[in-house]
Amino acid sequence: MDLKFYYQDHEIIFSKDEEVMVNATQMAKAFGKRIDFFLKAEHTQALMEVAQFPPYGGNSDSQEPRKLVVTKGHLGTWMHRVLALKFAAWLDPKFEFWVFSTIEEILFGNQFKAVRHWYDETHRINNRAIEIRSEQSKLRHAIKDLEEVKQKKEVQGHLNEQKKLWPMPMIRSGLLQIFSPLPMLKNWSSW
Repeated sequence: MDLKFYYQDHEIIFSKDEEVMVNATQMAKAFGKRIDFFLKAEHTQALMEVAQFPPYGGNSDSQEPRKLVVTKGHLGTWMHRVLALKFAAWLDPKFEFWVFSTIEEILFGNQFKAVRHWYDETHRINNRAIEIRSEQSKLRHAIKDLEEVKQKKEVQGHLNEQKKLWPMPMIRSGLLQIFSPLPMLKNWSSW
């Protein structure tokens, strides 16, 4: 039975027959990464080797390598849930949690829908908070720019008012009268 789920607008199909399998092609596509790089990695090879021999995780049944990774032609490459979790962790930690909660929901039903809802809502809220912080930053910069322009206009206006109130010839003649006893200021009249 194939079950469609969506992670950030990317369709990821899970299949539950004997085991839960996940479409690794869709997982990789969501992050622009290649499955073969993951499968060739040393840690992946080690996990696949451990999964071949009992006991793994306390079970006495081993998983044959062909059941860990299955190619279904045009449907893509599928991974057993254990390997899919390792792949999800390799792709992105948030995605790992999403895959984990989706597998839990498939295996245990509605008990984990609350976890999934919480995660989806938290992710949505975090994204919105990032957008809001970005907009606030833009607004702060715009307000700062407007205040600087306003200050410049106020200073220029103040200077213009001062020029109107105190014409330069009056200031010079007034200063000459005040400071005329000082010998060094007698040449001010040539200004």
